[in-house]
Amino acid sequence: MATEELVRIMNRFGDVDVKERDVLTLDFVDGVTRVKLNGQAGGVIPGEAFNRALTRIWLGDKPAHRSLKKAMLGG
Repeated sequence: MATEELVRIMNRFGDVDVKERDVLTLDFVDGVTRVKLNGQAGGVIPGEAFNRALTRIWLGDKPAHRSLKKAMLGG
């Protein structure tokens, strides 16, 4: 399942001391979501459906944080 793969990928970063200015990147390219931390590849999760669901968390009609959605969209 895609969510389980995301958890595995995030756990691989577990030994990294994540700081405030670190960057977690979730890019959808060629049908897969590519996960990176500060440019370091963590893994990929195949499927457009997973990426759409993940994107809706921040940009959907009921985002987790409305202020973050507004900031991400430049407003």
